[in-house]
Amino acid sequence: ALQKLSSAVLDASPPLAPAVLLELWDGALRTPLLRALSDPVEKNREVALALVTGVVERLPDVASSLATSVPTIAARVGSAPFEEGCEEVRLQLCELSELLVRKAGAVASPLCK
Repeated sequence: ALQKLSSAVLDASPPLAPAVLLELWDGALRTPLLRALSDPVEKNREVALALVTGVVERLPDVASSLATSVPTIAARVGSAPFEEGCEEVRLQLCELSELLVRKAGAVASPLCK
């Protein structure tokens, strides 16, 4: 199901308009996909993470995502022993957090303390 959703969202032809993607992300995708980052099955976490990253890369504004995304990522990789057991997924979560902070700019500074 996650793989089909990923294909529908990220490989849509023509690509989803940024405003449509933002509405879809805020309205239906964000909460279940962030929850899937804690799925017990590693493959599900990997697919969910790739989809979240792909959406964040395409979003015109990520400010509305920070309040839920950053704590979710921090819960997985914020302190040792890490909640996330897979080293590759931990790296990708760190890369996602960097992407969020970079795209959000100054809006992200309160969350980075």
